[in-house]
Amino acid sequence: MLKKTLIFLIVFFVTAASVSGLERRRDQFTTDFGYLVAPIPYILPGAGAGFGLLGGFNNIPFGSTETTIDLFVVGISGNVRGTIAGVTDLPLWPETLLLDLTTVRFNKGSQKVYRDRKMDSDPENFFITELADTSLGGGRLILTLFDRMFELFTIQYDINASTSAIRDNEENLLVEFDPPQKFKVKSRTDGAQIDWTDDRVDPRKGIRLVSTISDRPPADSDAPDYYVQDYNVSTYLPLLSSSTFALNWFRSGAFVRKQGNTDQTSLYNKLISENCTEKTCTSAEEAALLDQAKVAKTNNKYGDDKKIECKKKDDRNTIIAVSSMSKPPEIIMKKLNEYKVASIAKVASSYKFCLIADGTFDIYAAKERANEWDYAAGHAVAENAGAIITTLDNQPFLYGKEDYRNPSLLMLRSKNLND
Repeated sequence: MLKKTLIFLIVFFVTAASVSGLERRRDQFTTDFGYLVAPIPYILPGAGAGFGLLGGFNNIPFGSTETTIDLFVVGISGNVRGTIAGVTDLPLWPETLLLDLTTVRFNKGSQKVYRDRKMDSDPENFFITELADTSLGGGRLILTLFDRMFELFTIQYDINASTSAIRDNEENLLVEFDPPQKFKVKSRTDGAQIDWTDDRVDPRKGIRLVSTISDRPPADSDAPDYYVQDYNVSTYLPLLSSSTFALNWFRSGAFVRKQGNTDQTSLYNKLISENCTEKTCTSAEEAALLDQAKVAKTNNKYGDDKKIECKKKDDRNTIIAVSSMSKPPEIIMKKLNEYKVASIAKVASSYKFCLIADGTFDIYAAKERANEWDYAAGHAVAENAGAIITTLDNQPFLYGKEDYRNPSLLMLRSKNLND
């Protein structure tokens, strides 16, 4: 906590000393009244269709007093009924301490749940979770200084909802929960923002830095406990008379406090005991519950902090090498024979480093080839897992050479490849 406080103080004073070099184009606390009213037709998979109306009102005046208070209201009717309402920029301390409040109420809703979380996942491989009696309440508190160039903020929301049914990707009913399964979600985000631009809403030049820490306590004993830290940097460069060129850099990292349950069998058995004890579930219902267990396992891997280690994956008695070619040159074969290699598996790219890191293979040897950047990431993964990496003549494998060319390579899963 002390370390974070010191960082915030350093950022605060550095910002205070530097923001004088750039001026805002306009007032950052405008009080001009405006409004927007718009229709919202909708169709939600698994929930239905209907119609809504949006009303937004900016800088609402109170009599002759101008304010920065904004109000928005959304009303929904049809198969899904509910309201969304919020008020923003409530001045607890004018132009310094602001409060936003939001409330949401819906009788039902739906959410697509994908069975896989991979780059090449099938976009049609999902089922639909049908929700009932969903409510959300929360808000944001903002401390803003130096004409909104420096801000500290905290955001908190509480969500209460129930899962009433599961449908397939064509909206056919698979499982109906009676009574619906209730669940709660709490989330909190703390952050800081440096907005060294010429305008907070419509920047044309400058730089914006945002750092946040988001924490969501585990929903149950099976869920992982973790928090996420994000960094976001945006740069704005004026282009011609009325255009802007924007560059963005974003980094996010999860920090695990407790690993989640990734035992699919126990997750499935828990769902069966909760839903198929007082009634006999059909095979379609059991399949839908198995889908839920698989998704829970996937989500809980967010908290799977198991370290990769170069331990042999199976009980094999032979030593297996990995190579870019099925018939390596004579100098490589001579080195592999020194370690009594029984077979060679052909694998392309730096994936070879990972296959030694997780214990799939035992040894990789290569002549001088490629550049430093081709090996660096895989080298870091394998070495962190315990692999021993040198040149073919047992010299340290070094980086930072003038020509960036790689020397020869010898990577061993461990000192004793029979272990």
